[in-house]
Amino acid sequence: MNLQSNIDFLNDLMQFSPKGPLVQVFIINAVHTAAKQVAEEPDPRVFDSAVFDGKVWQDVAKDILRRMDDKFGRLQPDVVLPD
Repeated sequence: MNLQSNIDFLNDLMQFSPKGPLVQVFIINAVHTAAKQVAEEPDPRVFDSAVFDGKVWQDVAKDILRRMDDKFGRLQPDVVLPD
């Protein structure tokens, strides 16, 4: 069993790829796209589960988008600036 934390795992994904730093753009784009889809859903109850309250899940997505906008400016879903 791999006991690597989620942070360590994402760090490895971001730093080590046969395609080089392009992996960072891909991951940032994927996070942005997913967060935008969740944040813009009109009914947060669609995200309700036994583990998560849909409204809280949507609030997390909105916070991620705000933080990404602070760093990169408003991004189009298919455009991400490298760090």
